[in-house]
Amino acid sequence: MTDEQPDRTGGIDFKTQGGDVDIRDDAIGRDKTSSSTCCAANPLAVYPLGTFQIHSNNIVVVDAFGSAEYAVTVQNAMQGAWHAYAGVENGIHVALFAYHSTALPDAFPSAQQLLAERAWLEVGAVPIDTATCAIAEAVSYQPLVVEESHHEITGIRDALCFSHTGYGDGGYAVFTDTQEGLAVAIAVQFVLSDALMRS
Repeated sequence: MTDEQPDRTGGIDFKTQGGDVDIRDDAIGRDKTSSSTCCAANPLAVYPLGTFQIHSNNIVVVDAFGSAEYAVTVQNAMQGAWHAYAGVENGIHVALFAYHSTALPDAFPSAQQLLAERAWLEVGAVPIDTATCAIAEAVSYQPLVVEESHHEITGIRDALCFSHTGYGDGGYAVFTDTQEGLAVAIAVQFVLSDALMRS
């Protein structure tokens, strides 16, 4: 553990134009009904979650409340500050993104455009049983605890970011992008769309 603290200022709940999104996760008993109005203002958007630190070279994409047994491991990840973003369409979480600070996009117009603009390589599919996905440093990963999650549907912890997975449980495609052999960007696609570019 270091003295560095993650930037949690971006953790948000979402609301659609028609009212609260009821995304109760019956499997773990969390009522994640939203309370913000950000999606009403922009139903197609990418929202910043904050910054987390990676101090080793392996990252896992994993069920945020489960073990790393079935995680997708991204090897040779660049160490340092990573920035997390949630892609949302009409109140539904469609993707989770994490970028190293040296590889941030110039703009964040929509999840579809972020998935289309890079040479993403699909590296696996992560099984999710608790409707919440995390991107985390492998060596320090600890599952989130329901009682400590404060009903957040997105957020940042010391060495991870997490997001609700669109429509709930399932297996979700994991993509990476590299620079000089090091992974500098990770995307998890929760909701398929004809507009989303996949290899």
